[in-house]
Amino acid sequence: MTLKSIITSSFIFSALALASQAGAENILNPDSRHAQYLTYGLFFEPQSMLITKSGGNAWASVGGYVPLVEFRGLPYTPQLVLHATANCSYRLVTEWSQSSILTKFETVDARVGLSYDMKIRDDYRASITWTHLSGHISDDVIDKTLIGPDVGDEVFDFRFIRDYHKTWRVGAGFRPTARSHPKMETLGFEEFAEWYPYQTAADSHHLKPFIAAGLEQYGNNSLELTAHLQAGYTTADHFSEKDDKALRFVIGAYSGADPRLKYLQYRNMTQHYIYGGIVVDL
Repeated sequence: MTLKSIITSSFIFSALALASQAGAENILNPDSRHAQYLTYGLFFEPQSMLITKSGGNAWASVGGYVPLVEFRGLPYTPQLVLHATANCSYRLVTEWSQSSILTKFETVDARVGLSYDMKIRDDYRASITWTHLSGHISDDVIDKTLIGPDVGDEVFDFRFIRDYHKTWRVGAGFRPTARSHPKMETLGFEEFAEWYPYQTAADSHHLKPFIAAGLEQYGNNSLELTAHLQAGYTTADHFSEKDDKALRFVIGAYSGADPRLKYLQYRNMTQHYIYGGIVVDL
């Protein structure tokens, strides 16, 4: 049995063991509150997005989350949530002779796992998340040597989030890598903040401005700093437990570890770009 299967089986077994202890207090497919455990300050969260980046590049992702069970008989009323995202990077190439723009796909990366969300207080939350990451290459990739080798990581995230008066959200996380191929640094960290100058939208039919920022420390040879800034308008209310499927119109800036897994782990590359587009929380 591989280390990956041991980690995955242990996480699922622990969740099932908790479920059996809670007994009749379990609620299957409960109303989701997972949005309260996510942040706009980090580039990678289970979300769907379509953005154009500086330099003629673009990024698309399809992702979301599904609450599996709520353990009402346990402290902090935890929920077990399944999350998954597929991320795609591509280039926009102009063919002047044909008066057209061609889409050249480069990488397709997958992130899937489970999250154990705990409500400590109305304004204070914690989560333990396991994510399996796998990197894949398309035929249009510029570096053809990346087509063959595999990328596979198992990462945990111990995250804490605090709300302040429906205006500020701050949080931090410890992100150890349990397994990686090729080898990544074992330690990882994250810090983030969100600011809603006019508080959040009353419902999904209204937009309110926000600014979010995040820092991450991780890498394949050493801990490197990754910074992300995003601003725009959103229908989301991260302070409420209601499950609104939010829409965001955003601009942002990213500087740090290459978001494309194979370029990061085999070439140790970085990227620096500004972007704009649409993000949907499903």
